[in-house]
Parts: sequence; C-alpha cells; structure tokens
Amino acid sequence: MLFFYHKSVAFVTNQLCLIYFNGYSDIPLFGTILFVCYNLTMTFLISHQANLRAWYIVLWILDGIWHGVVTFFIPFFCLAGGNLYAEAIFYETKNNSYRIYDFTMIGNASFVYLWIAVTLRSTIWTRDFNMMLIMSHIGTTLNVVILFLFQTFVPSTSNEYQRYAQLCRSPAFWFAFPLTVFIANIPGLIWRLASDTWWTIRIELKNLPKKNKRKSYLNNPLVWLKAFVFGQTEENESILQKNENDINTFKEQINHSYQP
Repeated sequence: MLFFYHKSVAFVTNQLCLIYFNGYSDIPLFGTILFVCYNLTMTFLISHQANLRAWYIVLWILDGIWHGVVTFFIPFFCLAGGNLYAEAIFYETKNNSYRIYDFTMIGNASFVYLWIAVTLRSTIWTRDFNMMLIMSHIGTTLNVVILFLFQTFVPSTSNEYQRYAQLCRSPAFWFAFPLTVFIANIPGLIWRLASDTWWTIRIELKNLPKKNKRKSYLNNPLVWLKAFVFGQTEENESILQKNENDINTFKEQINHSYQP
C-alpha cells in the first residue's frame, strides 16, 4: 500500500509539474497507453504488512513527490533545455526544424525515467529477494517490447509513432538516464541504509539487560559506524562483541607498552 502511494504520487507530481510550467494547460505529457501501462503492467506492488502511521505515509508521499519532480525537471532542462539552455538534438531521419525540440518525445523520456526510477525504488525498499520479485522485474522489463511494438503499428500522426526508436538514437537520453534514476533514488537509498543501521543496533541491544550499557552503546559513534558498515548476519560476529574485542585489544596493547 505504501509503495502504491509512492508510485501514484510520483506519477501525478510529474504531470502537475507539466501543468504548472505549461500555463495550466490540459495537454498531457505522454499518451494514454502509458497511463494504462504504468499501473497495470509497468509497476508492481509487494504484499507486505506495512506501517500505516501518518508520519510514515507522509515520508513515502514526500519521496514520491521527489521522484516526480526529478524525473520531470532533468529531462526538461537536460533534453529540452527549458528554452533557456542548450537543447538536446534528437536524431531523426528527416532533417527538419522540429528535430531540436519535440514535446511528446520529452514526455516519453520523462516517463521512461520515472518508470525505471520507481521500479528501482521498490527494489531498494524490499528485503525479500525471491523468485516472485525477479519475475516481477522481468514482467516489468517486457513492457519495453510492448512499447516498441505499439510505436510501430500506430498511425504516423500519433504522438507514439517511432518515439522510442528515436530516443534510443539520442545520446542525451542515455547520458541523462543514470543521472535521473540515481538522483531520484538518493533519498530512498539513504533511508534504507539508515533503517538497516538502526535495526542492527536495536537487534544487538536487545540482548543487553543493563540499561546503562545499552545507553553507552547508543552514544558510541563507533558502534553506529560498525553497524552501518558490517551490519549483522548469522555468520558475522556481533558488532557489539567486535567493539568489546577492539577495546580489550587496545587496552592490552597499552598495558604491554608500559611493561619493562
């Protein structure tokens, strides 16, 4: 459910940015087929008992807004130029004056960036890398075939006609692709790392009966750093035990240095 909020908010935010910068026009950024595929086949939901507290839902909504803003403005400025910066020239078979700026092509590029960024966000979020997740990603990727087939059979007057073939021939599209996806997922990546570190510390501290000792570990930045770097698995040594061993080793080295 939380991921549904996230991906829907990201999709709507992308459109709202267009409406605002297009003089509150009702012209869509991409075609109807993309609206249909986005929720039906291009993104998927993970069955999970999620935390539905208000503050947690707000965090997911803010993350979705960030995705929508990033996937709109980077194509807007990097590919279209925003009519202010150097425009990215899309290569077409016919050398005409319309090849410098194509509104629908920018929209399709923005959609592809949003689709990939949201799918990657679900991968960062999940902790269950199983066959179902892999099959879902394969099913999501197969939509590329659907889009290429669709662009071939639509009339030449359609906004989807040969759009993805033209995008594949654009160097600017491929240069902006990793930039957009990475920037959009920076908050989610930081969130996941912070969450894993916090849970690692909490799992370790539950075995300590003394409250003062737990507090001392919480105030120790070295413990947090080790939880961030090493984490905790069944095969690894406890990070708290590693911390105790390091302290004891350091003390032994000091004592040994003072011995005659």
